[in-house]
Amino acid sequence: MIPISATHVIVGGGLSGSLALIELLRNHSAPISIALLEENPHRLFKGKAYSADVSVQVLNVPADHMSAYWDQPMHLVEWLATKGYPYGASDFIPRQIFGRYIAETVHEALGVYSQHRVQFFMERLEAIRPDGHIGYALRSSKHDFTAQHVWIATGNFSPADLVSDTEVVQHPNYLGDPWRGAGLRFIPNGASILLVGTGLTMVDQVLSLQAQGHRGTIYALSRRGFYPQPHQPSPAYSWFESYSKHPISPVSLLQLVRAEVQRASECGIPWTSVVNDLRTYTPMLWQHWDLSQREQFLRHIRPYWEVHRHRLPAASISTLEDLEQRGQITRFAARLENVSPSNRGFSVRFVPRGSTYTQTLEVNWIINCTGPQSLGKKLNESWIQSGIANDLLKPDALNLGIELGTKANDRLHLIGPPRKGSSWESTALREIRQQVKEAVAQI
Repeated sequence: MIPISATHVIVGGGLSGSLALIELLRNHSAPISIALLEENPHRLFKGKAYSADVSVQVLNVPADHMSAYWDQPMHLVEWLATKGYPYGASDFIPRQIFGRYIAETVHEALGVYSQHRVQFFMERLEAIRPDGHIGYALRSSKHDFTAQHVWIATGNFSPADLVSDTEVVQHPNYLGDPWRGAGLRFIPNGASILLVGTGLTMVDQVLSLQAQGHRGTIYALSRRGFYPQPHQPSPAYSWFESYSKHPISPVSLLQLVRAEVQRASECGIPWTSVVNDLRTYTPMLWQHWDLSQREQFLRHIRPYWEVHRHRLPAASISTLEDLEQRGQITRFAARLENVSPSNRGFSVRFVPRGSTYTQTLEVNWIINCTGPQSLGKKLNESWIQSGIANDLLKPDALNLGIELGTKANDRLHLIGPPRKGSSWESTALREIRQQVKEAVAQI
């Protein structure tokens, strides 16, 4: 093994790792050394969501909220204008263009702050352990690393498989990860497709299928059958600060939100403004809740929070509704019970919500749109097992992510999706950018 010594090692080169790299570069005047590990070169500086070469898939947040810099909110908008793209502050730009923006922003920072030494390693992390009183030792497939600071910024994992049947999972017509490769291009235009999940990932797949001229029937299935709610103009509206000073249970919070939405609507303020203000406080609320309250939120409130918090461009929801009205999309609120191979592709058994009777559906293709798998479900990853064995890491109580172990210090940083169990709101750029800002400022 070739030894590499660095001030900082960043594990993950997608959005989270890129934001950490940029912030480290511009906040150190004295030279530092940074090593960044990313096992998939295609996703370097883009991650899973922004590396797909599909122009019809757009961001779910307008451009003026997606700057890479927390202190330059219009940075992306200005970049779009400089590059000649026909998008403004309120537009939802294609994901692939946002991927280019992040990549160019990283390269620009590398040029501006050239006093620092940055090395990139297209390798998979295998192990992590303490090294002395303040540092860490890491091992990849090709190198040994020592670092004063380690940044776990691995981003989102692929969805969990819908079933354990290997005959289904290995079937060529089963797309277990819609973000991997160009699987949609192999689907015949007349094929029938089941999309499991009705959230943002499902919408991206429908838009892509429509763009390639798909004519076959599309079935969309999830436990409640909810689509994400559409964006709308949302003026600033402050209401939750006074409540944030006192303990509040998930059920009481839901009642408060409903009452505030009613009050706001009487003043002409949309519900989206109410939710936007609450979002600022959700990490604090989550951290104050005990385990039973967190479980209560996940079981009863989470589905409603997700579709109101993670919204869609209005044009996207209009497309879905139009396809439903034309009969090309059929939506089910149901529990998936079983999937088995059949002559046509797959035989799917499900139980509609509110029913005890099983229904059967025959489809040619299945796409898993259930969303990213929690890092807490991926504890068999070798580096996580190593971190747990060395008491640097531990799974959180709900297996949503990982937390720091007793032998970790403030030089081991969890950024983005890995810390969902402790922060809950930890997957969007806004939260990741804030986490990076706070962590770098404390160094």
